[in-house]
Amino acid sequence: MRFAFVFLVCGLCCFCGGQPADAKLGTLMEFDSLDGLRLSMNVRDFPGKLQVVEDGGAKCVELTANTNPKGTGSQYYSILCTFPEPIDIEKSAIQFDARSLNPESTAAFYVRMFNKGERRSAWSFSSWDNKLTTDWTEFHFQRGMSSDDNDMRWEHDVVSGKAADKVSSIEIIIGTKDYGKPVSIRVKKLRLAKAESVKFLDEITEYPRRLQETALVKDGKAVSRIVHPDTESGRKAAKQIADSIRSLTGCTVPCQTGALDSFQDGVQGTNTVLLGNLNDNLAVRLLYARKLTLVDSVLPGAGGYLLHTIHNPLGDGCNVIMVGASDEQGLALATDKFCEAVSSNGKGKNLVLGRVHQVKLDAEMSRRFRGVLRPYPQDYVEAGLRRGQERLDQGTHTSIAGQLAGLGERYLLGNNPLEAKLFVELWRLYRKSAVDDPRKFGGAWGFDSDFPSISVVSSWDILEEEPSLTDEERMVAFSAMMKWMDDTVYPSCAGGRPGRVTHNHGTFAAMGTARCALYLKANFPTLYQQRAYERKADKVFREQARHSKPMEDCNGYQWLTLHHTLQYAMMRPDYTIFNNGVADQIADFCIGNMDNHGIQVPYGDTGSWLCWISERVCLNIIALATGNQDARWANDYKLKMRRHKPPVGDYYQPLKPSDKAPKSFDGVRKFPMIEGFYNTFNAGKWRPELNDCVDKITFREALEPTALFLLLDGVTTGGHKHDDGNSIPRLSQFDRIWLADNDYFKAPLKYHNSLSVLANGESGRLPDYVQCILVDENPSYGVSVTEFREYAKSDWRRALVWLKEQKCVLVLDRVTARENANYQMCQFWHGVGEAALDADGMLLRQKGPSMRVQLARGTRLSLVDDTELGGNWGGYPHAKPVVRTLTALAGIDLKAGESYLFATVFHGNASDDEPVWKLERLFDDWGVILDDGQRQVAIALDGFAGDKSRGCVVVKESTGKQYAFGEASEVRAPTHAPEASFVPSWSAFGNNAPRCLKVAPARPATSDLPPLQTVWCATPKPTLLVLSGNAASAGALPGFSTMKCTPDKLGENVLIGGSNRVEGLVDGSQTRGNNNVMFPVDAVVEIVFA
Repeated sequence: MRFAFVFLVCGLCCFCGGQPADAKLGTLMEFDSLDGLRLSMNVRDFPGKLQVVEDGGAKCVELTANTNPKGTGSQYYSILCTFPEPIDIEKSAIQFDARSLNPESTAAFYVRMFNKGERRSAWSFSSWDNKLTTDWTEFHFQRGMSSDDNDMRWEHDVVSGKAADKVSSIEIIIGTKDYGKPVSIRVKKLRLAKAESVKFLDEITEYPRRLQETALVKDGKAVSRIVHPDTESGRKAAKQIADSIRSLTGCTVPCQTGALDSFQDGVQGTNTVLLGNLNDNLAVRLLYARKLTLVDSVLPGAGGYLLHTIHNPLGDGCNVIMVGASDEQGLALATDKFCEAVSSNGKGKNLVLGRVHQVKLDAEMSRRFRGVLRPYPQDYVEAGLRRGQERLDQGTHTSIAGQLAGLGERYLLGNNPLEAKLFVELWRLYRKSAVDDPRKFGGAWGFDSDFPSISVVSSWDILEEEPSLTDEERMVAFSAMMKWMDDTVYPSCAGGRPGRVTHNHGTFAAMGTARCALYLKANFPTLYQQRAYERKADKVFREQARHSKPMEDCNGYQWLTLHHTLQYAMMRPDYTIFNNGVADQIADFCIGNMDNHGIQVPYGDTGSWLCWISERVCLNIIALATGNQDARWANDYKLKMRRHKPPVGDYYQPLKPSDKAPKSFDGVRKFPMIEGFYNTFNAGKWRPELNDCVDKITFREALEPTALFLLLDGVTTGGHKHDDGNSIPRLSQFDRIWLADNDYFKAPLKYHNSLSVLANGESGRLPDYVQCILVDENPSYGVSVTEFREYAKSDWRRALVWLKEQKCVLVLDRVTARENANYQMCQFWHGVGEAALDADGMLLRQKGPSMRVQLARGTRLSLVDDTELGGNWGGYPHAKPVVRTLTALAGIDLKAGESYLFATVFHGNASDDEPVWKLERLFDDWGVILDDGQRQVAIALDGFAGDKSRGCVVVKESTGKQYAFGEASEVRAPTHAPEASFVPSWSAFGNNAPRCLKVAPARPATSDLPPLQTVWCATPKPTLLVLSGNAASAGALPGFSTMKCTPDKLGENVLIGGSNRVEGLVDGSQTRGNNNVMFPVDAVVEIVFA
C-alpha cells in the first residue's frame, strides 16, 4: 500500500496548557486559524491545499487534494492536530464535526490518537465506507468504539495497547483508490467530551448466573405459557400439558398459537413451553435460526422427539422448554414425556422444573448421529485436543474454529458434558496458539477461521449451560472467544456500502458477528462489543437485503452470501428481504440458473459438472418465510434428482401435494443485471448502460430432464468470475449434458464455449458486461442477440435462435472489425461423450443419444481430448471423464466495418446417431440456410438483401412464413474476395431463394503437403534455470530430467488432500488445487535438479 500523506499541523486555540490530569471537557481546537500549519510529504507531485474557509456562517479547516491519475494502491492525505501539552483522553471521548465536498471519491476515513513520543497510535479508527457526506456529521470516538451513527472500526491490530493518557496529536486521514479524483474534508470544533457508559471484558469480575430451573407456576399464579402449533394435534398436546400442570397446582397456564413475534429481543417475556417444530409453529423460527434448537421436519424424525431447556435465550431472565417433534406421533410421545417430568413434582402452589433434556431419534437420524449416541471413550477430551493440535500443525482450513463449531449440535443431541469440557479446553489451546507468525497462513487464528463463527458462538450459547462447568471454565472459553471475535471475526466483517453488493468472505464474518451481538445482548448487554457488532452486521446485511445478487458471479459462491443474508433476516429478525420482493427474485434467479436435471449451471469458480448445493438452503428459507411454492418444489426436485436426503438444520420444507413443476421458467427468459452489482463493478473502457445489460439468458423447453435447456452468460466480472461473458456454459437434452464449461481454476476464455479474437496477433480482455440487443420468442422460435463491443479491436455479436419444432439451436457469431487488420478468430466448443470429427463438425455420443455440433463450412476444424478438464466429469454416468474440445479457426484480413460470420447448429437424436443436416452460409446476408430433411429455413442477422426484409434477426421458412425480431443494425453487407462465388440454391424457396456462399474444398491432410523449409530458428538459452511450470506442455524448455527433494517425506498436503510431490512445482498440471506443493513448517528444503 502506497501512502501519500499531507500533514496539517494546527496550533491550539482554546486549550489552555496543563498536565494530562487537568484536561477539561470542551473545545480543544476551533479550526479558525492557520497559525502553525505546514504541509508535509507528497507536496511536490500532488499537493493538498490547506485553508480556512467559512461554511454556514462558521469557520473550519479545509483540506483538498487532486490524487495521482496514475496511482496504484491507496492514496492518503491527513490532518495532524498537535497539542502544545499532552492531554489525558483515556476515560473521555473525542468529538468533531466533518463533511466532504467529494464524498463519492473520499472513501477512506481514519482517526488516530498518539501519545507523546509514540509512533504507534493509542487509539485508531477506520472506515472505507464513504463515511464523509456533504452534510455535517458529528463524529464521536472513545476507547474501543465510535458512536452508533459513525460505526468506525476500532483497529485493535494497529493500536499500541497503551492508555491514551498523554495524547499530543490527533491525526485525521482521508484516502481513495479512485485515481485522478479529488478528495476533501472540512473539519470544525475538535472537542473533549464525556464518554458513553460501556463495559470492557477485563472489567467483568463475575460470570452471569445461569438459569438452570424453569418456573411454570409461582405462588399459585402462572409464570409461564404454552405456545403450540395451530393444528389439532398441537392444541391437543397443549391441553394435555396444561391439564397436567393444573392437576398439581390448580393453576391454568395459558395456551396460545405460535406467532412470529412470540419471542422478541428486549421485551420482558415469560417462561415458555414450546411445542412442535420449525414448520408447524411460527414461534420456533427465531430459536431455530439462532441454532438453539434443531427441531424441524427432518430431526428428530418420524416418531422421535427432542425435549430440552433453552436457557434465557433473549436475556429477559426467562427460559424455553422445547417439546419438539417432526410429526404428530412424535409430538404425542414428547408431550407424554414432558407430562411425566411435571408429574414427578409434588402438589402445591409452586411448580419448578429442573434442566430438561431427553432425545429419541428415528432410525435414519440415529444412523446419521450414531457417533453422538454411542458411549464416549474415556479419553474423548484428550483425543479432541490431539485433533485440534493436528489442525494447528497442518494449517487446516478454519483451524480449531471448525472443530468448535460442531460441538453445540452434538451436545444438543447427546447431552454429554464432555462436549462442553472439550469446548473449553480447545479454547485454551487455540488462544495459546494465536500468536503472530509469518509461517501461519491466514494469520494468528488460522485460515478463514471466521467462516464457522456463527456456529462457534451458537455452540457456546448452548454449552455454557452445562451444569458441570465452573464459572472459571466459562470465563476461559468466553474471554478466548471474544478475543478471537475482536481479532479476526469482527475485522473481517465487510460490506454494507450504500448501493453496492457484498462478498461472501465479508458475510461469513458478518453472520458470526451478528450472532455474537445477539448472544451478548442476552448475556452481557453492557459490553461495548455488543453495540459495535450489532451495528456492523446490520449495516452489511441491510444493504445486501436490497440486492438479489451478491459480489460473486459464480453459481456456487453467490449462494453463500445470499444464504448468510437470509440467515441474518431469520435470526435478527429483520424480514425486509422477504417483504421487499428480493427473496422471491433470489428464488427466481436460482431456479432459472438451474438446468433440467436440477443442477445449477457451473459458471465461475465451481469445478464439478454437478456444481454445488449451496443454493438449496436459500430455497428452503425463502419457501418457509414467503410460502414460495416454486422454491419449495425446486429444492425437492434437486434432492430427488441427486438422490439426497434432506440435511439437518437446513430449514427443509417438505413438498406439499399441490406443488407442481413451475411453467414460468419455460421458453426464453432474460434475467436482468441488478443495479448494485453494476455499481460495484464499473471498470473497463466500454460498458453498456444498466438497462442494456443482462445477467443470464435461458432457453428451456420444459423443466424435465429430456427437454432442451441452454444458458448464455452475460457477465465477465465479479468475485470468483471467469472470462465467460457471451459463452454458453450448458446445453442439455435427451437426459444428457452435452457441453462442458466447468472448472475451478481454468478461467480464461479458451476453456469456455466462446470465441477468441486476435487482431494482428493481439487480443484483449473481454468487457465486463454483455450488451443485450434482443430477447424474444414466438410459438416457433426463441431468439437472443448479445454483443461485446471494443473487444480486441472488434465487435462480437452472438445470436442464438431456438428452432422449437426442429428442437435445435443455431448460434451465429459475427465479428466486425473496428480497425483494418488481420483477424484470427477461434470458436471453442467443449463437448462430453464419444466424439467423432468430420468436415461438418463433431458428433457426440452418450450411450444411446447423440448430439451433432455442426458448423457451416469454411473454417479449419480440430478436435483435442482434454483429460484435465475431464477431471471435472468424474461420476458422470453417460460418458468417460474426458472433454472433447472442438475448435474452428478462421483467419481473414478485414477493413474497419467489415465482418466475418461463424455458424453452428446443435441438433441431436434421442436414441441414435444424428445425421448431418444441410447448412450453408449465405452469400448476400449474414446468415445461413438450414435443411433438416423435412423443413427448410433461412435465418439472417439484419434481414435479407433480396427482399429488403429487416430486423435484428429474420427467419424465413420455405412455406412462405416470415418472422422478424427486433431492429436491424447498420453493419455492412458481406463482401467477398473476387474469386468468391455463390452456388445455385438447393432450397425450396423458389425464385426468391437466398444465394449460398460457395466454400472451397477442405485443405489436404498434413501428410500430403510438401515439407516446409526452415527459414530461421531461435532456441532460448537462459543463463539461469527457468522453472516455467510447463514441463507437461508443448515447447517446454528442457534443462533437467529429474528432481529430488530433501527431506523426501513432505507429509500431507492439506489443501488438496492428495499426493504431495515436489514434481508438482514444474509439471504444468492444474488438477486438484493447481497441484501445489506444501513443505513442512520450519524445514530446510533442498531441491536438486539433474
